[in-house]
Amino acid sequence: MWLWLGVILVVLAVIVVPSFYVVPQWERVAVIRFGKIEEITETGLHMRIPGVDKLQRIDIRTQTIDLMGQSAITKDNISVVIDAVVFMKIEDPERLILQIQDYRMSVNKYAQTAIRNIIGTYDLDVLLENREEVAVKLKEEIDLLVKDWGICLLYTSPSPRDLSTARMPSSA
Repeated sequence: MWLWLGVILVVLAVIVVPSFYVVPQWERVAVIRFGKIEEITETGLHMRIPGVDKLQRIDIRTQTIDLMGQSAITKDNISVVIDAVVFMKIEDPERLILQIQDYRMSVNKYAQTAIRNIIGTYDLDVLLENREEVAVKLKEEIDLLVKDWGICLLYTSPSPRDLSTARMPSSA
């Protein structure tokens, strides 16, 4: 009898205990069963099937991507270094999992490209006068792509770093 009780306790410890998981308030968890997203769980205590269900945690807090030292050339061929910060938030964890593999790296690379493209449409004087306009254009450009991934872009903040490093084109 004690043997059976011991076997039952071991089975409970091995199967039942790992089937419970906790989701903190700042996360969503995708329960993936046999390669398919079964559900996105929210805050609280939940159950899963051990050995069958895989959990993928998604942080839904506001995240930042620092774009320090992005070189760009203005319309009047002056090389400038731009520092920028992108603030984003995950709104749809399921689309994020299904649409993109490494969203942070993808947003980073796309933002770098967008900064260079947008800076290239401005003269240096106009760029310095219209920083807010540049920030809005950058946000709109990045938001066009990331909204399909379930990401909401909250704010972008580009600014020229040090204008003493701006290089005028050499006239030869």
